[in-house]
Amino acid sequence: MPIISLFKLLQPHIAALRPFRMIYPAMVAMVLTNASAEPTACRVMLDSGDSGYSQFDNFRALRWYLRAGDSCGNTYESLMKTTRGYIDAGETANDTSSEALFLQGLYLSDSLQHQYPDSAQSYFLKAIAAANLTMRETGPKRIVLARIIERNIKKSISLDSTFPPAHAVLGAYYREVATTSVFLRAIARLFFGGIPYGTLDDSRRSLQKALALSPRNIFALLQLARTEEAMGLQNEAVARLKSIEKVPESWHLDRRLKMEARELLNKLVAERAGNMLKDAHWYAGIGNRPGYGLMLVIRQCPRPLRVMVASIPALVTYLRSSARVNPRRIEIRPSVKVKPPRYSMPASKVKQT
Repeated sequence: MPIISLFKLLQPHIAALRPFRMIYPAMVAMVLTNASAEPTACRVMLDSGDSGYSQFDNFRALRWYLRAGDSCGNTYESLMKTTRGYIDAGETANDTSSEALFLQGLYLSDSLQHQYPDSAQSYFLKAIAAANLTMRETGPKRIVLARIIERNIKKSISLDSTFPPAHAVLGAYYREVATTSVFLRAIARLFFGGIPYGTLDDSRRSLQKALALSPRNIFALLQLARTEEAMGLQNEAVARLKSIEKVPESWHLDRRLKMEARELLNKLVAERAGNMLKDAHWYAGIGNRPGYGLMLVIRQCPRPLRVMVASIPALVTYLRSSARVNPRRIEIRPSVKVKPPRYSMPASKVKQT
């Protein structure tokens, strides 16, 4: 059969299909979209985990995120939320099981950084896991974790400078480094190569930037109050702590942070009242009674020092009593030896004579 005859034979069928030629690109696009979309089971599990997270039920959220990982694979959302779920569950537990949860979050954050190196969350979550582990470690492990915190939190800020939690964690880190004792710094420099650098001014600047980006961040408010207390700015710290009570809770640790803020506020108010009382007594004429003024000063000292000071009078009394001379124990010995007489007359005969 010639080709022209075959074309004439199929021409009516081709003409019948012409109205559907505009549907073909839409059908191809729909197929490609469905192939790239997440499975329905994955989306349902992630939404269930988000529901538990919004209700501060971090263990339920973690269970759903782990189930979603089996269906979703290593997608960014699934891996990031699973890593965050381990860290949040460890913070909620706050017991001996927390360390294992933080370690799991630390390991998953490494996978997150390897697969998604351009995500600020990848580095932030690793810094958070290391910060929680730092509270439970001592010695060289603490110094290694401090370096992990500094490196990852700065990388997170470099990728996203508008992320408030990263600035808040960096400010708290700077304060911990700045308030480390000179003795521990010397030990760390001698055996572990030193600790990272940070000052209280750096801490305050980072926390103020976090609050400029998120004014209702309770964690940043509390950390800034602690930094101002360490800088001697008691009035600013008290005002900051009072403002925390009015901020609504939006994070699973906000209730615990509010309790810490109340305890710190009561402590600062009591210290300020004690200092005002001491100053009032001193300026009211305690100079005429220096012993009473000394007693007020001693009351402000720590208990071990008060015990030592209170034991001084007893020690002085003991030393004085041991240095006294007991007259009964004094023995008078002549310098020249005198021989006693061989015979002495009785007293009765002496009276008769």
